[in-house]
Amino acid sequence: MMSEQVNLQKLSAARRAQAMIGQEAAWQQVEAALSPNNRLFHVVLVRAEGGMGKTRILERVLESCGREVDPLDDLAVQTGAGQLQLNDPIIGNLIDVINTQLHDRYRFVVALRRSLLSYPDLNFDRFDVAEDKVKQLAAGGALLRTLANAQQEAADDFVKDLKGIAKDRRVVFLIDTVERLSYAATDWLLTEGLLESKDMDIRTHQWLRSFIADSNLENITLILAGRGREGQDFFDRIEATADDPDLGGQRCRLTDIRLKRLSMNQTRLYLAQLADDYAIAGKEYRSTAESFRMAADPTQDRYKVIALFTNGVPVRLALYAQVIAEGKLIPAVFKMSYREACGRAELLPDQLDEDSELPEVSPPRLRQIQWQIEEEFVNLLFSAPNSRRAAVLRTLVRTPRGLTAEQLWFALDAPEDQDPKSWLLNTPITLAKEQLQELLDLLRELANDYIIKRRSSWDELSLVLNELLPGASTLRIGLQDEIYRIYSEHMGLFAEPVSESTSLIRKEATEQEKARCIQSWRDEQTARQALYAKLAAFANYQLALCIEKKKEILLKDEADFEQAFRLDVSNTYRFPDLTDDVIDDRRALLTALTVFAIERMIYRLVLDPEQNLNADYLALTPEPDNQKAASQDEDFWAQAELWWVLNDSSLMKFVRLHERRLASDRGESSLDVLRRVAEQENVTRWIKRFLVRGHYKRAIDFGKKVEAVIQSWPQGNDRSDEGREQQNKWNSWNHTLAREERNVWVQQAIVRQGKEVDDAITNIGQSVKKLTKLFDTSVNKPAFRYANRIERGFAAAPYTTKSSRQDASEHPAYNRLRRLLSFAHNSLGFSYRTLGEMGKAAEHYRIALEFIRVDSDEMKAHRARVLNNLARVLSELGWNSIGICLDGHDIRLDLAEEVPLASSDNTLALIYDDMGRYEDAPLLSAKAIAYCRRANEQRQLALSLRQMAESLRHIAERVRTGQRAAGSADIFFNNAETLLREARSIFNELDEAERLIEVNLEKGSLLRDRMQSEPGKERPRSWKRHYEEATYLLNVVERTARQRRMSQHVLDALINQVRIHYYAGQLETAIRTIENIEKDTAYVEHIIRPTHMPDAEKATLRNKNWIFRHLATAQMIRGWMASDRFHARVEYLRAQNEDATREERKIQVAGDDIAQGALGEMAQAYVLGIAYAELYSPRSRSIGGMQNDLYGRLKKFNRTELNSFRNQLQIVKKQYPDVHSIKLVDNFLSEFFGGAELTAMNVRSRE
Repeated sequence: MMSEQVNLQKLSAARRAQAMIGQEAAWQQVEAALSPNNRLFHVVLVRAEGGMGKTRILERVLESCGREVDPLDDLAVQTGAGQLQLNDPIIGNLIDVINTQLHDRYRFVVALRRSLLSYPDLNFDRFDVAEDKVKQLAAGGALLRTLANAQQEAADDFVKDLKGIAKDRRVVFLIDTVERLSYAATDWLLTEGLLESKDMDIRTHQWLRSFIADSNLENITLILAGRGREGQDFFDRIEATADDPDLGGQRCRLTDIRLKRLSMNQTRLYLAQLADDYAIAGKEYRSTAESFRMAADPTQDRYKVIALFTNGVPVRLALYAQVIAEGKLIPAVFKMSYREACGRAELLPDQLDEDSELPEVSPPRLRQIQWQIEEEFVNLLFSAPNSRRAAVLRTLVRTPRGLTAEQLWFALDAPEDQDPKSWLLNTPITLAKEQLQELLDLLRELANDYIIKRRSSWDELSLVLNELLPGASTLRIGLQDEIYRIYSEHMGLFAEPVSESTSLIRKEATEQEKARCIQSWRDEQTARQALYAKLAAFANYQLALCIEKKKEILLKDEADFEQAFRLDVSNTYRFPDLTDDVIDDRRALLTALTVFAIERMIYRLVLDPEQNLNADYLALTPEPDNQKAASQDEDFWAQAELWWVLNDSSLMKFVRLHERRLASDRGESSLDVLRRVAEQENVTRWIKRFLVRGHYKRAIDFGKKVEAVIQSWPQGNDRSDEGREQQNKWNSWNHTLAREERNVWVQQAIVRQGKEVDDAITNIGQSVKKLTKLFDTSVNKPAFRYANRIERGFAAAPYTTKSSRQDASEHPAYNRLRRLLSFAHNSLGFSYRTLGEMGKAAEHYRIALEFIRVDSDEMKAHRARVLNNLARVLSELGWNSIGICLDGHDIRLDLAEEVPLASSDNTLALIYDDMGRYEDAPLLSAKAIAYCRRANEQRQLALSLRQMAESLRHIAERVRTGQRAAGSADIFFNNAETLLREARSIFNELDEAERLIEVNLEKGSLLRDRMQSEPGKERPRSWKRHYEEATYLLNVVERTARQRRMSQHVLDALINQVRIHYYAGQLETAIRTIENIEKDTAYVEHIIRPTHMPDAEKATLRNKNWIFRHLATAQMIRGWMASDRFHARVEYLRAQNEDATREERKIQVAGDDIAQGALGEMAQAYVLGIAYAELYSPRSRSIGGMQNDLYGRLKKFNRTELNSFRNQLQIVKKQYPDVHSIKLVDNFLSEFFGGAELTAMNVRSRE
């Protein structure tokens, strides 16, 4: 092992030595931009193809200001700026956007700030405060929209602080690998006016343009280095911004640097410098130094041969140097004379100038020789048998993201299909440490090689990862990009997508060579599949560990919260503030969750992109079910990784794609289809982004404009390549799945606005109908026929010998379609619930669950949401739905996401309130409030505040009526009012009509209850003020709900109006309101009549069975008024005949038509009220509630009055023969007050 490493220790010197050889002119241009004689904004573009030394240019900038460059350190946070002179520029450490996490603006801005930590005196006070806020929100579980706003503020504050710093001294930023910031798939959305620049500013590539265009920024130098061809789009847009007089223009200077290949003499200098470096490294390197010295001998022509065959490209020279440094035999062609080499290459020696840059494109014969040399280098470096170093290099060259020692250990040593958890548990700790230490040592040695390139460290994760050795889980390295390309081209020469640069090699290959190449490609593909499967499993294991750790944290938080909670002290409805250390720990855990979710997604994606683009990738989409704090990071990071994978030919050569006949018939490959699907998904993703941020109007407008643009495209034809390409594009973007998916999310935004919900339901329903047909139809049958195309179904077809098994299998997007249908049905459920159609809502929620029944381990966030929604609706339908709600709650606890967990807590509280479990509900609502306050999540906070206010109102009522001794009714009422005031303010700001209606309804109920007096006490003096305010609020609710067709809220408001009118003594108004309800055609089918008993199981009645519940309340209030009239009549008769005996008064009341009429109305009202409650649900607590209420009124009756009431029941029985609740009330009378035997006793006593 040591013999492999010893010769690598001093190669860092070689890396430094070659950096500026041949690039002196480029360095002079860079130096001029570092300290110009002006205050302009300087943009420096450093372009070159792979392996030309771009990174070394940037490292040289750091070295020029006294900083050592350690290849293992994270350059973004290295310290040691050296002694600053007055006019020295402030130079930030190198930021490498090969880390796609930095493609998110906020992450990138944080990296810019961290790059300047070498200068502790810089004042970034505003940004530091804003970043602390972001950290607190993220640690508290903030949702995407809240976090996005805070991140925007932080980015703005960074620029403000930077302006102040740049007034005194030039600030220099170094950005590497900027070709990764090319996003052509999104740019058309800007050029078409569908997105605005501010929308895209959350992406680094667009923010950089805005940063350059900022008219107030000066004295900044921005050095952007990247590959020229891959980064062409990015460079073009930066150039356009810097040159645009309306943007950068007059205050911006652009410097465009193109690195050159080395000439022959520069190659000699490079080799001579290596010889010097090894000569001073020690006598053990003497032979290596001598090898380089011989190669650089100006009296010989070896250096010319090396220059000719490496074409002066530094990375190819590095491969040559690497082989010599490792003591391996160099390819024989390097030992030729220069004249012989030229002869082999069919060149004349005098054709090449020793001081000129070698041609970019080599002549055919020379290109073949260069290819053969590369082949030998690849074999020497990566194919050595029984070499741990070669095994590590092979693993790294297959994983462009880079790896840690821990990942390498599992990938290299664990058996295939081995579960990571079992592997780690079954490996003795001492052996594990020994093997990891060996790999760590090897990685540290490899880091000095020119072919190695650092990857962003995972040091932040060390706070949450249980590393067996320091750095084992966090130190990451990879290879130079050009090495991936070289290896890929040689291992997959004939694999698609083929490279234009290898066309000559493929053309000249013999059949034997072609067969060998194809076999090598197959072997490489198999090896990669096994590797990616292991890495996906390992990422999944790490993700599960982090989720479990977060779950434990939340459970501990809740346990501490419950200990401190006091119902009457609203300040206890929050978690304690997090300390700085806890914030750092939780922030690190959040980052770890994101990192491992992305790692898992990427490796699953390259295992099967057709399936997993439609599954794992979409699972990281921002949706109402996936708004956790990490979701913005995951969203853009996942998308950046997806686009890079699909456009990385070096990687896609070895990814297994299934060619489908329908695609090939129209002249497309599976990769073509995948890339277009990713582009289409990007459009849908933008609709979702607007939706989850609460920008409903933007989502709707964007969706509608996109459709208009798509329809405007030429439909093409199959008569030419251009026409066929247009036809494929138009047909694909207008495919039922793509089109209806966009429509479903646009309609959901409409529903969230609470406007035009009816139309949205119709539109979603039409989409569901089409999507369902696509889902049910097999792939070999047409689902839809259009004028110029046929769309086949997505379901698997029976396999026949006439079709390939692949063509008969289900469409790759079948699972995506199934999940979309689940989302659509959930949206329909939500929409119908908004309109009060609970039966239909429950039906669609059940269908939504059915579509994801097979996904027991996937779509957990969505499953939990649907269960939560279904539980609420079932509770509205009169069922005990606690079990379903707890299922959703448990899933959300397993996911360990704060705000979704708060939603489940709040729904459970709502259900407990529906069930009359008033003492159980408040703690749950309080926890929901605490989660939302910590996360600064306004919408769910307002929902929880409203629910808590309802719980407090119920508790206050129990105190008022003597059912609870602890606490003060006024304190609970006052706290409830405060919570409702805050909730109303939030929903006003969010412009959510239905939620505002619900808050106003609850406020009306609160005012209604405050109008009542405590037993034995006078009515509160403030009752009139409460009555007036409640009247106003309930009228507003009724009017608004009618306008928006929210019929449940209309009736709820009317019934509350009846109650407040009753409490205010406005009995005629109360009666008139009830009568208007009973005459309303919206409720006519639900009304009990003497000859008509509604069928509660009838679909139309069950759909709005809450009408029965409200009608029950209306009848109970009728009963109150009748009871009041009866008692008033009794008192009147008593006053008219004060001298009458008790028995005479009983007889008088029993014979009084007015009194008996009131008793009859009372009996009928309670009978019908209980009947309505039974129609609503046999389990309705209203049944018991009305029995208790009736008991409270009848207990004041004497025996004669009780008998009269029973007689009136018999009259009601004759009037309503089909109403079975009469028997229940009769039995109630007997059980609570006695039956016929007591009546007989009463008769005998009178005798």
